[in-house]
Amino acid sequence: MLGLDEIVQACRDRGVPLIVLGPTPATYSYWAQRVIRSANAAIRRRLARTGVPYALIDLVRDDDGDSLTRSDGLHLTPAGHRYVAERLYEAEVRELAGHQRAGESAGRRLSLALSPGHRT
Repeated sequence: MLGLDEIVQACRDRGVPLIVLGPTPATYSYWAQRVIRSANAAIRRRLARTGVPYALIDLVRDDDGDSLTRSDGLHLTPAGHRYVAERLYEAEVRELAGHQRAGESAGRRLSLALSPGHRT
């Protein structure tokens, strides 16, 4: 699945913290929703055995009934961003923050670690 196993291994080899965020639930078509559900199931299956924290966006509305996506059915609303932030927090992103080196973000290290030919 999109090289997920390779990404997990590359991060482990380089000591780079990793968290996986699933795709935004697309509400604009039945087929898009089906693809998203399939991707989330694959992420859940693949990462459950690895210990890599992940956050999936399985809902189109939050607990208060607010839509998580804008009228385009793809981009997040403020409620959607709040929901994603809560899922990331639950997936232990707060723990990953402690792994950052001074002056360098985890995202930058991840992009460097996965760049072709880059060696740490």
